[in-house]
Amino acid sequence: KDPIEILTSKAFFGVEEIAQELISGARKSLKIADPTFGSATFLLYGYDAIMKACDQINPGAISKEAFKFYGQELKSFQFCLGLTNMIFHGIIDQFNNGIPIEHQNSNVITNYKNGIGKFLGLMDLIVANPPYGTKDYGIDFAMANKNTDSRWQWGVPSKQEGELAFLLTIRDLLNEQGRAVVVMPLGTLFRDGGSDIRQKLIEEDCVEGIVTLPANMFLTTSIPVCLWILNRKKKDADKG
Repeated sequence: KDPIEILTSKAFFGVEEIAQELISGARKSLKIADPTFGSATFLLYGYDAIMKACDQINPGAISKEAFKFYGQELKSFQFCLGLTNMIFHGIIDQFNNGIPIEHQNSNVITNYKNGIGKFLGLMDLIVANPPYGTKDYGIDFAMANKNTDSRWQWGVPSKQEGELAFLLTIRDLLNEQGRAVVVMPLGTLFRDGGSDIRQKLIEEDCVEGIVTLPANMFLTTSIPVCLWILNRKKKDADKG
């Protein structure tokens, strides 16, 4: 099965519930984000999965205008590819009109507050595949701002735990009912350096589950990966 289909499946992403809420009017709009925007593939798969679910319930009831997209990407070439991909999918046109999208070409760790971090605590859905094994994710910046940046309230990840810096960024962006599915290397589950942060995530009870996948499931990496599934809107029966 396509790993991105797994990532946006009903079981993990609450697609059907979201579609029902949009159609019933309980949810007026949907803010969907990827703070590691890349070529916008994950963002578009999430959008397509929700629109497909809406059309299965009530064809044509929900339009693209119900969505607002947010993204940030460090690499200029990837950023341009992402915008082009969204143009091809009819999300925006070459003049950046149409469905609202907030995007920025900069480092989400070091330029968070002037970038996607302007919308912290507002995202309904996040689908992301952050970079792995970066030599320096921006730890010096994080350490210098650890007392004023809400992402680091549980501590600043070590240089070797850069993936957790992106995970904490994603958690910071979610609203109180937000959900996220994040592709991460297996080391995020057991490396000693991240144990305190993992413990805090578990104590907060925002981890819905973890799904491990074998090697060669994604074109961007050949290593085995896992899906971190975050849900800040757990049902009472799921808590604890």
